[in-house]
Amino acid sequence: QPLLDRIKQEGGFTIMCHPHWSLEDYWTSPAILSLRGCDAIEIVNGDVENGPGNLATDVWDEVLSAGKRIWGVGNDDFHHVQCFQNAWNVVKTAEWSKQGIMDALFHGSFYASTGAYFENLYAEGNQIVAECSRNSMYEKCTKVFQFIGEGGKVLQTQIGKSGRAVYTANGSEKYVRVELMLEMGGTAFSQPFFSELF
Repeated sequence: QPLLDRIKQEGGFTIMCHPHWSLEDYWTSPAILSLRGCDAIEIVNGDVENGPGNLATDVWDEVLSAGKRIWGVGNDDFHHVQCFQNAWNVVKTAEWSKQGIMDALFHGSFYASTGAYFENLYAEGNQIVAECSRNSMYEKCTKVFQFIGEGGKVLQTQIGKSGRAVYTANGSEKYVRVELMLEMGGTAFSQPFFSELF
């Protein structure tokens, strides 16, 4: 906690790294919930040497389901050359600067990726709309859109060539997040949409 406090005092963005990396209990959801000032969880880690623990969306869903608002990030954890460019974050900002990027991170205006890209991602009324990148490479491949809610429950799945998926919220959801998986490989993980948005 003192380290998190110091990082926050200096204006830093705090990430709870690789919850499952090497050890299944490296960062548990109770441990994260017991701390103040956690901005994000590393939900995907590019260190393929230590696989299968490089995916931690289960911990993220546990923390979100407990009511803590926290973002999901993807990082390379670049220990070896084969770990390079396996996971990253795509940031939406009006200002291409350190401050613009930091503001976007704090507000959740980004998504994590291992090779899939969102063209658009937004809430409108009680609908959440997710659109795959219009890159010509993606147009012919099969896409899987999953809308995921409390407890990691899959609320809706869309499989096909269409690059657009829509989820209509019924008002009972604490949050909804979107995962986009491409047939050719690669996944994009949206930030959660919280109930007041839909």
